[in-house]
Amino acid sequence: MLRNGDRGEEEEGADVCHGETVNPGVDSRVKRRLSWAVTEPLKIGAVAALAGVRVDTIRYYERIGLLPKPHRTAAGYRVYGPGVLNRLTLIRSAQRFGFPLRAIAGFLRVRESGGAPCHDVRAAAQRLLDAVDREIAELTATRRGMRDTLRSWDAALARTPAGQPARLLERLAPYTRQSR
Repeated sequence: MLRNGDRGEEEEGADVCHGETVNPGVDSRVKRRLSWAVTEPLKIGAVAALAGVRVDTIRYYERIGLLPKPHRTAAGYRVYGPGVLNRLTLIRSAQRFGFPLRAIAGFLRVRESGGAPCHDVRAAAQRLLDAVDREIAELTATRRGMRDTLRSWDAALARTPAGQPARLLERLAPYTRQSR
């Protein structure tokens, strides 16, 4: 159960972060950016709802090592303790940055075994940035080529008599795997 840290009272439909009550609304992303204060174990459906992910996502994260295996009730239900919502927020934020899930799992394994993956995280982030820079350069070159083609087509259309085909598509450079 989530409780208001200042007053100790439950508020229906609201979430608590750092002692402040927040009602993020149905489609809000606010709840994904907050640090959570969980006072009671949560079942998987509640965790999924609060974190804004699907139950299957949580199960998958457990399988690949992003989340530790949760405790189980006598009936076999998963129950999660404090920290699971913060961990899900960390995972989703790292994923949005561009880290693959397996890399995130690797960083977390190093951390949990007492290591400090900080330099590895920084190096991996640099590789992601380098890949984005390469992609931007490729897209910039593609845009330049498309603009040149459009200028060429404009000139061809200006020279083509009305009602006659300008055969613009035939003027395109032949496709090769390297020209992509």
